[in-house]
Amino acid sequence: MTVTTDKEGHVQDHICLEPKTIKIARDWKKNIGDGPKDGYLAKGFMKFAFLGRTNSKTYTIFQCKPQRVTEAQNRINLIAELRLLALGQYFAESFALRLAVHEVDASTSIRWNFQDAFIGDVSSGMLPCPDIGEEDLQSLSFPTFLAAPLITTTGLYTERKFSGSDATGNNLDEVGRIVDAYAHHVLVDSQGSYLLTDLQVNFLYRCESETGFWDGGREHIKTWQKEHKCQSICRKLGLKDAIIDLERQDVTPVLQERTRPLRLGFSPVKTGREEIP
Repeated sequence: MTVTTDKEGHVQDHICLEPKTIKIARDWKKNIGDGPKDGYLAKGFMKFAFLGRTNSKTYTIFQCKPQRVTEAQNRINLIAELRLLALGQYFAESFALRLAVHEVDASTSIRWNFQDAFIGDVSSGMLPCPDIGEEDLQSLSFPTFLAAPLITTTGLYTERKFSGSDATGNNLDEVGRIVDAYAHHVLVDSQGSYLLTDLQVNFLYRCESETGFWDGGREHIKTWQKEHKCQSICRKLGLKDAIIDLERQDVTPVLQERTRPLRLGFSPVKTGREEIP
């Protein structure tokens, strides 16, 4: 399964019924620790990440931790994350358009690891669940997995967290201000429907709490809007006074039912009868 977004931000699912083969790292569970080793890559609060390969590409494979979710919950959450990647990239592209419209020269560009990402469902080859006391030899804990292209890094690569899942990012350097403005842009561009936060780990909040276990819903969006402090980039992009009145939105319209484009926050500037592109 793959997903795409159209020009209005609608997320569309695409199901492929043709069987394909992917190789999953063997015995990666023996190497779970603080760093990558022999197929194991990383772990978070809810998920494990490990290596997978097709004939032409190396992937990071994601699955929820079996002690935290059921098989059905694993599938629901991973599909939600794939859709999050699609929306994150959609808003990254509309943010780049806003930068261009307002002639803001930014050295930092935002791109989500979305291209070639997909949801896979195993049809054969899974090992049985181990009994109590037996060694877990399964490469996959559930039939459903999320695959995203492996991002290769150098020894100088360092991860950085620009905001927390419950904490607004108010960064002081240029890169941080760009990321903060991007988060503000998403809220404005979606007319209050979405907010991306915990940027680096990448969470998404939706007003009606529909996008996954991490979704804090409307209350988290309200808190973020109160705590966010617009800086130079927000002002240059016309975001400083773009306040979304969440109190007046009794129910946020479902994105798939929208009839108007999401990208309303940076329409061309009008001067008299002439329109400046």
